[in-house]
Amino acid sequence: MNRCYFDTSAVAKLLIEERESEDVRRWVDDAAIEPVSSLLLETELRRVAWQQELAQDRATAVLGHFELYEVPDWEWRAAGLIPGRALRSSTRSTWRPRSASRRTRSSAMTSG
Repeated sequence: MNRCYFDTSAVAKLLIEERESEDVRRWVDDAAIEPVSSLLLETELRRVAWQQELAQDRATAVLGHFELYEVPDWEWRAAGLIPGRALRSSTRSTWRPRSASRRTRSSAMTSG
């Protein structure tokens, strides 16, 4: 199984129907992919739900599809200091899962 990192802008498409929403659903539901993100996703996705006046249980349901990882403080800092105007992410993986248990995934993610 391959891990695939999703940022908030992608995951928000599972809360708010947009042109790319179905593409994101296909990736998340793909059995060959383990969807992952950082713990920051939980805060940001819940803020999106509040801003869009959506129930928090919808955000909770979407978050259930992702393994969320802690990112050490030093790595946040170091990532911001990497030179390069076009740099968007790092290939290094020092993240730790926040829990040992894998969240249950289902293909029941819908925008309704």
